[in-house]
Amino acid sequence: MSNYAVVFVGGFFGTFLVHFINQHENFSKGKYVINHKHWGDGKTVEENPVHLNMPKHSLYYKPHMQDVQKFNGQVPLLDWEEFRALHDCEKLAFKPVPHHYDMFDDEYCDWLQDKASMIVCHYEKNKDRVIERIGKYGLANGDPIDYVERQNKEARNLAGRRGAFLFDMGSFMNCDIRTYGILCEHLKTKPLDGWQDLVNGHKEQIGFE
Repeated sequence: MSNYAVVFVGGFFGTFLVHFINQHENFSKGKYVINHKHWGDGKTVEENPVHLNMPKHSLYYKPHMQDVQKFNGQVPLLDWEEFRALHDCEKLAFKPVPHHYDMFDDEYCDWLQDKASMIVCHYEKNKDRVIERIGKYGLANGDPIDYVERQNKEARNLAGRRGAFLFDMGSFMNCDIRTYGILCEHLKTKPLDGWQDLVNGHKEQIGFE
């Protein structure tokens, strides 16, 4: 299958992974939008970027959109055929919305996996910095350590339940070459020249060095 749905929770760099995958040969080369606002209150603004958005690479699952109030009436809820036709490419990575693990009931998963291979992000290695980042930007309602552990558990459960590809963003964001090789094998694509520069450049951009 040549379509890849990247499933993640806030703080796990999922949108960056969508952008990164799409830089490979025969994938879409879409641009991202920089967001400077905190996750927690949606109002506090940082000088440096906090996270990315890719509106044109977001596919909205209509039955669950009533649960995401901030999107109501603000984005076109395209059918799959309409969405895919926007991307004139052989392969495509995209973000399904909603994208948090606990939203993926079997009906949602059946619908999504009929169209794409699921890549489920988790953060097993090098967790200290992402825990710090999540705490700083108000993503976790409570202890950011508990947030990361809880989300990792849900990611593993989802990937196991649905036979999805479980991908360690912690190793990837640390430019682990073996982890990147596994990703390329899953995508059936050849590695990018200078892929580490792309990852490190994003980390520098958001102050995550």
